Amino acid sequence: MESKSVRIVDMILDEILKLGVSRATQCNIVRVEDLKEDTLRRKLIIEVKKLLGEEISVISSNVSAVAFDHDTCTLKVRFKGGGLYEYPDTPHELFEEFLNAPSKGKFFNKNVRGRSFKKL
Repeated sequence: MESKSVRIVDMILDEILKLGVSRATQCNIVRVEDLKEDTLRRKLIIEVKKLLGEEISVISSNVSAVAFDHDTCTLKVRFKGGGLYEYPDTPHELFEEFLNAPSKGKFFNKNVRGRSFKKL
């Protein structure tokens, strides 16, 4: 079953195709290089997942996925071992930095570990 974010992204891409790729690139809606290898779709899925608070898979030896609940300012971290933890009162900027960190484990240990948490 497709997630809500994937359905939303597919609708956005359908609208871009209706505009026509050349028109979309003229309007700076999409860059031609982003259309290669499904890059645009992957980027859009991540952005929609962020907005919806859905888990975003990450490349890490320890962390499996992260999510952020905008209503409660809660960072959610799922570990490869299966544990899911919530970190309340987390600034959104910390979530964005976590997603963009080259090493999720190092970032977690330096910036998240030690914060109050709830194991789910």
